[in-house]
Amino acid sequence: ASQAAIEAVVLRESTAIGLRRQRVARTVLPRRIETVMTPFGPVEIKVAGAGGAENVAPEYASCRALAESAGVPLKVVYQHAIAGWIARGVR
Repeated sequence: ASQAAIEAVVLRESTAIGLRRQRVARTVLPRRIETVMTPFGPVEIKVAGAGGAENVAPEYASCRALAESAGVPLKVVYQHAIAGWIARGVR
């Protein structure tokens, strides 16, 4: 949707009488995708950063597919994916 269309919805559907806009810059860490094994199958993990100070996040779609096929809550697969990453040890 266009910026004007979004602004029109906010002004029409809320109590706002004005909106502020500003540009922002974003700095991103280098990232890569790796795969870890869980009891439910392989899960893709997004790894951002380098040198041992990495942020790790299991991919939602990967966890969701396994959770649905195994009949377990999404968070269980997510937790196993994180545990699988930790079990590999710090790089």
